[in-house]
This record gives sequence, C-alpha cells and structure tokens, in this order.
Amino acid sequence: METATGRPALLSDEELEELGALGHRVTYPPGSMLVREGESTTFVVYLESGHVKVITGHPPAIVRICGPGSVAGERASAVGRPRSAHLVTLSRVDALMVAGDDWQRFLRERPTVLMRLYRDVLDRLEPRDPPKESSVTHSEFKVATGLIRLLEYDLGVAQGAGYRIAGITQRELGYLVGLSRESVSAALKSLRSQGVVETGRSSFRILDLAAIERIASRNYPSSEPL
Repeated sequence: METATGRPALLSDEELEELGALGHRVTYPPGSMLVREGESTTFVVYLESGHVKVITGHPPAIVRICGPGSVAGERASAVGRPRSAHLVTLSRVDALMVAGDDWQRFLRERPTVLMRLYRDVLDRLEPRDPPKESSVTHSEFKVATGLIRLLEYDLGVAQGAGYRIAGITQRELGYLVGLSRESVSAALKSLRSQGVVETGRSSFRILDLAAIERIASRNYPSSEPL
C-alpha cells in the first residue's frame, strides 16, 4: 500500500487490519498535543490520514513530520523511558492508537514489519547539516523546495488560486531545509516582494505555485551561483 505522496506505508492492508484488532481508532483536530515531552506513556499511533509534527530541542524545533502510513511515538514503547518529544497534529488526524505492549508484541510476531520499521529509522538517522546562513538566491531555492515538500505531504489547503500551509513556523521551515531563520526570513521577504507568497503567524500562502516550482528547479550542486 502507498500513501498519497507515493511513499510506501509501513503496513499492508492485511497487517493494518490485524493491528486494528489490538487498538482503537481516534480522530483529532489540527493543533492537538497527542504526546508531551517527558510523559511516561508508551502508546503508539499509526496514522491513517493527516500529519503529525515531532517537536523537540531548546528552542523547540520540528525534527520529523509523520504522514499517512507511518507510526509515531514508537520510541517510548521500545526503550521504556519518558517521551523524548512532543507530538502535535498539523491537520485533522485519523489514527489507530495501540498500547505499547501490544505494539511490541505485534512487531515480534511480524519480523518483516520490524525490518521495514528498522529501515525507516535508519533513513531518519542520516546526518543532517545544521541550519546555516546562505545567499538570498540559494535560500529562495531551499524555501521553495521546502514549501513544495510540505504540499507533497498534503499540508496545503487550496485557497483561491493558491495554497495555504498552516502550523509551520519560519524557524521550523528553516530546520526542515537546513537554513537559519534569518536566511528563511530573507528569502520569504524576497518572495513576498515578487508576489509569490504571503506569510502569516505560523502559516504560508503560496500565491504563484508555478513560480515556486520554477525557483525550486534551480540547481546548486556544489557551490553558490555566480
């Protein structure tokens, strides 16, 4: 089974049905705090629709966005320690909630699922460059690719001729694309002056998607453009 973005879901339809017998389905609106860092709960949520952001650090930053076909909150059930991050819904979420012990038993009985989860964890552990300063043109490229990635996560809501993305701050967008908040701010200022985007409190509105796609098609393989 594939998600809306083409990314393979962790569970097949048959496996999801088997997991469903161990848990119960829940629905939460955008902005719901499903898990707070430091809590001692161990349940996991398997997302059937919607997106959840994983937030940690000081100051807090998004370290991962979980979408349909993925599991969130699995670390606590595996290590038996308090939650290491907040889980906050970015959109309406429909999910399967499963007790930590039941999730671990489910994995032990299905080694192929465990291997998929293992590969997913290894992918997430690839080194991430710390946010850095960049030229305005390169920052525009990075911001544009980040906005398109968020649209691919189905986080954009059609609004007029464009799309509105809510629940993501400029600093969080910077973390996702490897830019400092200052570089993101400079890029957005330039894009606003071009009439390509509008910004609000923890939100972005793409006014000209074709222009964003054109900027995202710039290629900087190894150095800044001349």
